[in-house]
Amino acid sequence: MRPMDIVKEIDSLHSIQGLVGIADTDMFPLNDDAVNRLDAILAMLDEIPRALLQGAEKSNYEVSVAAIKNGIAKFKARSGRGGRMVPPDPLRTTVPSGFHPVALLRQSLLSFPNYTPMENRRRILDALANYQAKDLSAFIPDSPLSGLLGVEIGEMRKQLEILEDDQMIELRRLNNVTLAARLTPRGWKSLESLNETEDDQRPIVFISCGQYSQEEIDLGKSLAKAVNELTSSEGYFAQNQSSLEGLTRHIFGALNRCVAFVAVLHHRGLVRTPDGELVRASVWIEQEIAIAAFLAQAQGRDLPVVVYIQNGIAREGVRQQLLLGPVNFGRPEEVLEDFKRRLREGLLKSRVRTVATG
Repeated sequence: MRPMDIVKEIDSLHSIQGLVGIADTDMFPLNDDAVNRLDAILAMLDEIPRALLQGAEKSNYEVSVAAIKNGIAKFKARSGRGGRMVPPDPLRTTVPSGFHPVALLRQSLLSFPNYTPMENRRRILDALANYQAKDLSAFIPDSPLSGLLGVEIGEMRKQLEILEDDQMIELRRLNNVTLAARLTPRGWKSLESLNETEDDQRPIVFISCGQYSQEEIDLGKSLAKAVNELTSSEGYFAQNQSSLEGLTRHIFGALNRCVAFVAVLHHRGLVRTPDGELVRASVWIEQEIAIAAFLAQAQGRDLPVVVYIQNGIAREGVRQQLLLGPVNFGRPEEVLEDFKRRLREGLLKSRVRTVATG
């Protein structure tokens, strides 16, 4: 999560009914929708690297966050007594800046860097690599590179000099102006090593979803895409494996590395039992749920779990002994909408717990 991601969320607040055209120096009206969105924004702020929240605007940032939390608390307290906030609302201009707290938060976030210096150096290497892949003889000047990456030109030149000192890039200058830059063999090697390290260490959210129909496959891919777009983790959509090696290296390996587990259970047919008939889910996904339960219990891992169950599926196997707080659904769109909401609001908090049986 980056400061500019939060700025975009704040800007989207103005599309909520009742918030259109609110001036920065006006009062910020609160309703249930606005409070829910602000709660989500406060949760997103916790995901910003602390190293980025530095500079002259840090005090304004802290003041605005405290004021927003206080305003939300007052709104919820009054709403809980059966009432609703009426103008003037609690998010009034209470700071010397003359801005209401949400506008002040936006202003302070705009002043913060969106990436750390180390991240910018990596982004520079990536940009040069992409550029050179198209034309190995070409150099790219620092000014276009600055605009491409959204880095201030002075900061860009500083990071280019650091990379040059580390022999990662070659610079071509004229009268102290950097005309061009390109990767050295050492830079290419460093970039490859960084990619391998990221692949090994990026947290995984394991997506266990049916693949019987194209609709199910599309849902699994959409859930993984949501993880990639809304979090710093990687969405791993478990693909069917036909060999023992593929099973152990890919699916079992991903399950062992995952930091969260999401399962979507679809209908797999009617089954007759001595007690009657029931609708069964995918045995494969039931097994993956059991493995996730083992990881949480045997290894003592705090593993967030979300389970979606298509309406009508019976409770069987390990799921009978777990408190999963499953979410029932009828259409795939319901699963994707709920999952995205959970990611935005930081609600991926349910845990695998066993139920004591006599």
